[in-house]
Amino acid sequence: MAVFSVISLVPNPELDKRIVAAYTNAYLALSQTAWLVADKQATTKDVCDKINVKVGGISGVVVIKIESYFGIAPPNIWEWLKLRIAEV
Repeated sequence: MAVFSVISLVPNPELDKRIVAAYTNAYLALSQTAWLVADKQATTKDVCDKINVKVGGISGVVVIKIESYFGIAPPNIWEWLKLRIAEV
């Protein structure tokens, strides 16, 4: 499964609502400005379309497909990533 990082330049409650609605069982909020989302066959553009990131919609957002990862963070983040990336 593809995993994406959604990063907002500022806290955006409308973006949060869109992510929750579009990825109800496939998102993890990391902070008020960053989320992880999992989608079986999506591109970064597809993710943007699903959460209304576009001119005239939600702006100030970057979506990045995660190819690999590393860092120091709470275990739940690594568990979430491992499970989603392993899903086919």
